[in-house]
Amino acid sequence: MRRVVLALLTVAALLLTTAQAPAQAYQQRFGRVWRGDGVLHPGCHHYAYHYVVRPHADDWVLETFLVGPGGKQLASDAVQKEPGNRRGTRNLRFCRASTHPGLFKIRGKLTRTFQVCSTPLTCTTEDKAVWIKPARFRLRHA
Repeated sequence: MRRVVLALLTVAALLLTTAQAPAQAYQQRFGRVWRGDGVLHPGCHHYAYHYVVRPHADDWVLETFLVGPGGKQLASDAVQKEPGNRRGTRNLRFCRASTHPGLFKIRGKLTRTFQVCSTPLTCTTEDKAVWIKPARFRLRHA
């Protein structure tokens, strides 16, 4: 009986730690990331992706995370507010030796910074992070 309870608790813990956020938890109105299918080249290379953000805030940072087949994190990138960069193309660099062809995902986290004033003399900043819908794409053998 004790083994059964322990096994059930282990399975429950695994399910809780690997569960993904439901689709409605992503905030598409704040932006998106995307990339088309392509080729996984031998060696280490830069792989381009595109982004658009609509932060509705004075200051912001977009963090992107590349997840490879099997859920392995391969690369990350960050873009912070500058004039004219609410959309653009960036690169994620990774090596074929660290992954294999298959389905990849780019996750995007947009952190927005607001100034909050309770009185005209007492202002603080507050960060609010939202996850934008991830992009999925395939890389095949060269």
